[in-house]
Amino acid sequence: MRIKRNILIGTLFLMASVSGGVHSAGTDLRLQERSASIFPILMYNSDIGCGFGGKGVVRNALHRNESFDLMLFGSSKGEQTYALSFSIPDFELRQGRSYALALDLNVSFEKMLKSNFFGIGNSTCDNEYQFPKELGKIECIASRAFRPTWIGEVGYRFATYCACRYDPSWGLLSPSVPGVGESVGSTVFAGLRLDTRDSQINPR
Repeated sequence: MRIKRNILIGTLFLMASVSGGVHSAGTDLRLQERSASIFPILMYNSDIGCGFGGKGVVRNALHRNESFDLMLFGSSKGEQTYALSFSIPDFELRQGRSYALALDLNVSFEKMLKSNFFGIGNSTCDNEYQFPKELGKIECIASRAFRPTWIGEVGYRFATYCACRYDPSWGLLSPSVPGVGESVGSTVFAGLRLDTRDSQINPR
């Protein structure tokens, strides 16, 4: 719990630090008014029980054309999803436009109660095994749109993965099998992306 809290505090500090420095990224984009929206979540599923939570978005609160996107979800049986995203400029605002610099920060944690194990080959019976899985991720991506549809990106991703409570009677599924147990990994990536969508939220 202390690690999760430190990650969240560090991420919020980083978002506050970069918001002023990336302000110039929005100079070629139209300025937006402050806005906020909330979408409640209430559901029932026999696997996860009663699910509850919500998703909210706040845009341009700092007058930098930025956006904060937060999702919180839990269930009576323990299914969980938490996600916080910060984009400057807002990812939808910059879609289909040229811009000098943009920054996206994403922090997420997900616990799935029944995750399938995918064995070797599509016909293997291992694919039917299910067990709880936890996935945590921190991601930072800097990008520049040289053209409205050509975007260069460079980023860093840190992820933790945990698959637990597997049944030893399954035989082939053991701690020595890749994907079982706990693992930590980090990745540095870069690329050039062609994106012709007119919207990231509702592309036509």
